[in-house]
Amino acid sequence: MLPRFGEWRAIQCLTLLKAIDNNTALKFLKSIGHSCSKETLLESELLILKTLNFCINVPNPLMYVETLLEVLGYNNASAPVSQLYSLCHCLLRFTYLQRKSIYHSLLVSATKCTSPSEEQRVKFAEVTEDLMLLSVGVIAAGAFIFNVPKWEQVVEELTYITGISAQSITEFAYVMLSHVVKDQAHVKSM
Repeated sequence: MLPRFGEWRAIQCLTLLKAIDNNTALKFLKSIGHSCSKETLLESELLILKTLNFCINVPNPLMYVETLLEVLGYNNASAPVSQLYSLCHCLLRFTYLQRKSIYHSLLVSATKCTSPSEEQRVKFAEVTEDLMLLSVGVIAAGAFIFNVPKWEQVVEELTYITGISAQSITEFAYVMLSHVVKDQAHVKSM
C-alpha cells in the first residue's frame, strides 16, 4: 500500500530540505502520526523516480559551470574549454571549502567597508545564493589561471551569455584568486 497524499507531501518536503536516509524519514512520518514500512517508503521513492523518468535535475553550481563552458566553447571555438573543465572543478571545490571567507571578502569588496552593517549583509545574502554568478566567477578565475591573454575574452563572452557585468565577474574572480593565492602561501609556510 502506498502512502496517502499527506505522507507523500511530508516525504517530498524532507527530501527537498536535505538528503535524508530512510530511517529519518520513517521517524518523521511516525512523529506526525503516519506510519509505513521501509518497503512502502522505498516503493514510494521508486514510484516518484519512475514518474520523473529518473530525471532529477536539481540546479547546482557544477551544472551551471558545465553548461556555460559548453556555450562558451560553441560561441568561441578557440576557448580552451576542455582544459578549463577540470580546472573549474578544482576551483569550484575550493570555493565551497572556502565559501564563508570568499563571500565575506566579496562583501567587503562590494561595500568597500571592512565591517559591513547588518543591512548590507542582508542585501548581500542574495549574492551568496546566485549560482550563475558563482559559476561565471569560477570560469573566469580558471581562464585567468590557464591563459591570461584570453582571460578578458572569456569574461566578455560570459557577460554576453549571462548578462552579468564584466565588473561583477572580474570582482568575483579576483576575490577567488586572492584566496587561492593566500591558501597556497599558507600551505607552503607549513
